[in-house]
Amino acid sequence: MENQLSQIQSADEINKAVRTWALPEGAIIRFGRGCVRDLVLSPDRKTLVVATYMGVWLYELPTMTPIHLWETERGMSCRLNFSPNGKWLAIGNFDEILKVWDINQRKSITSIECEKVRLRLSRVVFSNDSQCIATSEPLTGIVHLWHAETGEQIAEFQADPDITVRWQGGVPRPLCFSDDGQLLACPTPADSEGTADVITVWHVETGEQIASLRGHTARVYALDFSPCAKYLAAGDLSGGTLREWDVTAGTQMREFSYPEYRRITPTYSGSGSLLAAGVHQSTLTVWNVENDEKLNIFEYHGSIHVLRLLTEKSPSGSRLEPALIFASEREIKVWDTENPRAVASISREVHYPHFVAFLPDGQTLVSVDSAGTTCWNVAEKRRQRSIARLNTEIRSVYISSTGRIRALGSIENNLLVWDVDTDETIATFAGHQEFVRTFAFAPAGEPFASGDTKGGLYIWDTRGKQMALLGHTDLIRSLAFDPDGKRLVSGSTDGTARIWDVVSGKEVATLPLAPFDLTLESENYVGDAAQKQRKLRLQHERHTRGDTAARPITMEAVAFSPCGSLIVGGMHREIRVWDATNYELLMAILPPYECQQPFALTFSSCGRYLASGSSWYAGEKAPIELWEVDTEGNIPTLEKFATLPGHPTDIQDLAFSPDNTLLASASFDGTILLWDLKPYLQNESP
Repeated sequence: MENQLSQIQSADEINKAVRTWALPEGAIIRFGRGCVRDLVLSPDRKTLVVATYMGVWLYELPTMTPIHLWETERGMSCRLNFSPNGKWLAIGNFDEILKVWDINQRKSITSIECEKVRLRLSRVVFSNDSQCIATSEPLTGIVHLWHAETGEQIAEFQADPDITVRWQGGVPRPLCFSDDGQLLACPTPADSEGTADVITVWHVETGEQIASLRGHTARVYALDFSPCAKYLAAGDLSGGTLREWDVTAGTQMREFSYPEYRRITPTYSGSGSLLAAGVHQSTLTVWNVENDEKLNIFEYHGSIHVLRLLTEKSPSGSRLEPALIFASEREIKVWDTENPRAVASISREVHYPHFVAFLPDGQTLVSVDSAGTTCWNVAEKRRQRSIARLNTEIRSVYISSTGRIRALGSIENNLLVWDVDTDETIATFAGHQEFVRTFAFAPAGEPFASGDTKGGLYIWDTRGKQMALLGHTDLIRSLAFDPDGKRLVSGSTDGTARIWDVVSGKEVATLPLAPFDLTLESENYVGDAAQKQRKLRLQHERHTRGDTAARPITMEAVAFSPCGSLIVGGMHREIRVWDATNYELLMAILPPYECQQPFALTFSSCGRYLASGSSWYAGEKAPIELWEVDTEGNIPTLEKFATLPGHPTDIQDLAFSPDNTLLASASFDGTILLWDLKPYLQNESP
């Protein structure tokens, strides 16, 4: 994507322009630029590159103007690094594909399959001559060296072949070349439990292991060689501990403790001074470790997801002065120690959105993510306003016929309801003993329901009335009121889905979740033919070996049709349809292989259409399926009539506009897409 923003002055105009960059077919607007997974600066400090789940953004510094958008075909980018000569950019994604881009030609020159590496858990580091790229396997500690231009593996290093851990998630494993390019350091598992690391240092040319630095009591997540290559600084997960090692002697030189900071990230300046960055509550501090001088303090909102304190090599080979780049839930900031007063920043609009809905005017979209509630002007392609509640997890929103917005959320086990327009709290409630996971408003705004991780299920109103619905024994995954607000359906990981009378609190019925009997499979299962054959084969194999016990099935998503006659549930590999009057199971739809987790469901206001969105399962995207609902016959049916390309990863919520001409999809990739449905619904009148 070329930079066409040189003549645009305002931030609003820039945001509006980039909302249409590299959209999938059928989409007309994108809100948000993706959840940030990694950040890196170009050696000339003129470009910031941001890896996100939806693609890779390049920003011009210091204005933070977006200039390119790459890697949107698959997305899910998680690792970045520039070569010291500034010619190449390495990009790794969740599919374990590492690509090397030629910056000047703006194209990928090689693609490396790193099946064992798990790129999201390994840094990607260029050697100082820009000829090699290092990656590491998190479970074994094996380090791979790849040729940057050909993609061939040229070396492999392993510290202890007898140690393999089962799983190490979370913080990516760091890698570090010395300035002279002769040494390579990487933390490797110290034991099979994976609770602590030993830092291993190899000679790159000979492959000889020259140091094994033991003493860390937790996983190491940050490394940096001193310019002379004699010392190595390391921060681990023990909480505010920074160690400095003498590489030649293999001994610890110094240890610094900052117990108020969760993690310490070290780096050396060009002159050899040791610097560090630490996060504490809502501030991020950078200081000179040698003299304990604080160089700068930054405030941030939410939590920091990516933090890198960098001392890169210039194209001439000399060290640049350290720079700090970090991304929190609402912003990205860049700070250079050479110019301590200048801080480049950009606002982040969306962070893991899990709820979307249109206001009655159809021109305003409301979204909810982990950082707050946001209203968007659809026609003008801009954000109107955002409201955040500190430490509050917002899960559901009610929109009245006049456009008033109420939000429902929780702080630990306590519920609260507030008016989004005024940001005033309406009511607070205490009753749950466990973490509250699921919420739902009744169509009229009251009552509302909440479910927790141990099966606790309650109905509330703003006057404080509380009614417990007893029956579930495990996590409540899905909730929905019927159109008149008199019934509530709940799905739980205990393998049941229950219908409740909202007034009395009594259970009315349970929805059948067990698989259809084998003799009826061919008649009741409809949808993808290949999936139908696969399910029949699996059922036959279970029957042959005598495995006839019904296995627990969880209804992950649920929705009533607008007329209240149907209940639709999303489960693993199935969409089920029940009669909402007698609760009989009418049909089970088998989506295609890549749509096997249809956990986002919504009906159009007219009830003629259903949209389903899946968690990512296979392929490049998580598709969105559009279904036509036919209630004219004796048995209602759903028939798929279109598939939208979707997002690179899980679709968490869907919403039709009031006139059914737009569909909004909220994804775990950190974006919201608006889809034009007019080509598919040509006969639908507004």
